[in-house]
Amino acid sequence: MLRKQLRAIFLLPALLFCFAINAQTIVTGKITDSKGEPLVGASVVVVGTSVGVSADLDGMYRLETSSKPPFKVEISFIGYNSKVLDVTTGNAKIDVVLEKHQYIRRNCSFSIKKSGKSTGGSCICFCHFS
Repeated sequence: MLRKQLRAIFLLPALLFCFAINAQTIVTGKITDSKGEPLVGASVVVVGTSVGVSADLDGMYRLETSSKPPFKVEISFIGYNSKVLDVTTGNAKIDVVLEKHQYIRRNCSFSIKKSGKSTGGSCICFCHFS
C-alpha cells in the first residue's frame, strides 16, 4: 500500500513535467471577408514553418503549435490579400477580415490571320495591382 502511494507521489510530478514540456501555443479565431461572410478553407500558417490549418465551414480555425510567442502567422485565401499578424501571447484569439484583390477589367480585341482568312474576336483582360 505504501509502495503504491510513493509511486503515485513521484509519478504525478513527472507526468506534469512532461505535459509542461509539450505545452503548445493555441491560436483561434474566425476569418471573414469585408461583408462578414466566412472564408471557408482559408489558410493559417506559422511563418517560416510548415505548421498550418484551414478554416472550417464557419470560417473558424484552431492552430496548435510548439512555437513560443512571439511569432508570426500568415492568413491567406485565393483572390484576397494575405495578412501577416504577430502572435505575442499563448492562447491568442485573432479574428481576421481579408480584403479582395483589386482587379481592373479591360476590354481588348484581337485578330488572327490564317491562310489568308481573318477572324476576329474579343476578350476580357484582368490586371492585378498590389
